Amino acid sequence: MDYFKLFDLPRSFDVDKKALTKAYYRLSKEYHPDNFTLASAEEQASALSTTSDINTGYKILKNKQQRLRYVLQLLGVDFQEGKESMPQEFLMEMMDINEAIMDYKMDPNPDIRTKIETQVATFQTDIESQVRENMAALKMDAPQQEQLTAIKSCYLKSKYLKRLLDNLDDRGVEM
Repeated sequence: MDYFKLFDLPRSFDVDKKALTKAYYRLSKEYHPDNFTLASAEEQASALSTTSDINTGYKILKNKQQRLRYVLQLLGVDFQEGKESMPQEFLMEMMDINEAIMDYKMDPNPDIRTKIETQVATFQTDIESQVRENMAALKMDAPQQEQLTAIKSCYLKSKYLKRLLDNLDDRGVEM
């Protein structure tokens, strides 16, 4: 399912959120199950399936991270959960932050927390800059593998940073 086609939006890493929301409400109204109460069982099932696609597509396209992964997948990038490799230098830096988080949890100190959040924010800013740079150079109709790989790496790094922040906030994420 190409959610961009469903919502009649151009395939892009960035979406016009107003246009997305407008299309979401239009499609939700059009395919709402109440509109198919007198239809055949097949038509009702089809409307229910389309409604599910609309909801899933909206959730994916409105979320920057999910949309990034989705577009990469549409462009042929493969994700293998738990088997992705990360640059050693990045992992070493993340290990340092993770150790600081463990120290913070053992002895909560607002200064340490601020330092951790600042480190993570610095990484996030750098990653977002790399993503923007690669996205600007990427041609959706003829993507270069190097750019896709770089964007995927940024996606994985930002996902890792989110897990660190979740761990800092004890959101039940195991490292």
